[in-house]
Amino acid sequence: MSSITVLLKKNKQTSTGQYPLYLRIIKDRKTKFISLGIKLEESQWDPKAQKAKKNHPNSNRVNAFIAKKIAETEAETLEMAIEGRTLSNDSFIEIKGKEKTDFFSFAWKYVESFNNKGKIGSYKRTKYTIEKLKEFHGNQKLQFKEITVSFLKNYEAYLSGTLKNKVNTIQANFKVIRTILNNAVNEDIIKRDKNPFYKFKIQSEPTNRAYLTEQELDSMDKLDLTIDSNLYHHRNMYIFSSYVGGLRVSDILTLKWENFDGSHITIKILKTGSTVSIKVPKRGIEILELYREKTLRNENGIEISSNFVFPILSDDYYSLSPTLAHNSLSSATAYINKNLKEIAKMAKIDKIISYHTSRNTFGTRALRKGMRIEYVSKLMGHATIKETQVYAKIVNEELDKAMDVFNI
Repeated sequence: MSSITVLLKKNKQTSTGQYPLYLRIIKDRKTKFISLGIKLEESQWDPKAQKAKKNHPNSNRVNAFIAKKIAETEAETLEMAIEGRTLSNDSFIEIKGKEKTDFFSFAWKYVESFNNKGKIGSYKRTKYTIEKLKEFHGNQKLQFKEITVSFLKNYEAYLSGTLKNKVNTIQANFKVIRTILNNAVNEDIIKRDKNPFYKFKIQSEPTNRAYLTEQELDSMDKLDLTIDSNLYHHRNMYIFSSYVGGLRVSDILTLKWENFDGSHITIKILKTGSTVSIKVPKRGIEILELYREKTLRNENGIEISSNFVFPILSDDYYSLSPTLAHNSLSSATAYINKNLKEIAKMAKIDKIISYHTSRNTFGTRALRKGMRIEYVSKLMGHATIKETQVYAKIVNEELDKAMDVFNI
């Protein structure tokens, strides 16, 4: 059983002498109050009839609004009874009127939060994701209640069929939308059980994580490249990362001498903001010695900055706006990846590699050499051990193949 009463809350008098109207819902011996967003003077309220008196200038509209909210609440309590739900913090959220918040309006605030934090890469990716959804929907507004399992399935078909997006690209799009809906739940915009992602399963497929074997890494390392050429620097950066924690390209590009104390590299990871300290092994020290305390020149013979360990970024990098800094890193990364493909050919490595494969190479090498997985996870700056388990799976597959010798 449940009861619904409209009350003038006299313990919440405003500075103007008015009192707010609330719905009081009692269900299963639990009580919940919902503000109706209306304030009246005590003389304008009839507590017995639970209506605004005629001396209120908009009594008819106020009473019509109250009747509408009572009807909505009765419908919701009936639905709760049918579904066996009890009162909770997110009960009757829609009755409060918060569901009228437009999804796109809410989403753009989420997108802009990355821009405000200077996370330009995340800003661009989430912005593009919301623009794709908006193009699919076709309208300027999208109510949260319109985002159902059926809506998501139709959008999935659109991404796959019309836009020809791959499974993992679709997965990335849905992860953004799911995060925004989870934020809406946390902010009491929608009820938890109205989030369609509790029923809609995001599909994914395994990716081919390229990495170099010890022999391939050694072949690349021994290439005779012109000193101070970009090929030389890019190869050295790749080898360094393969030995030193699988440092991401953004972290290796911005690595400064102040991050090295003679034995350890200590940096704040750009992607996650976490700090890692990595003891540099012998081969890493040897590479650092190639750059320490010497006048660095580019391949054109022009002297360049020695603030960064590897001479790729310009001196004014840290004075750039977040957008220009992001563009600078993106441009440098594209150039590195282009050269690494050429370097792989020169080393007779029959794999398509990018700088990120140095990270995969470190992860698989470390596990093969017997390093505990939790140590690998910490060194690589992973948020959870689950991320590192991908490399463990690769190593286990190698061991399985090795056992095939007994089948010969």
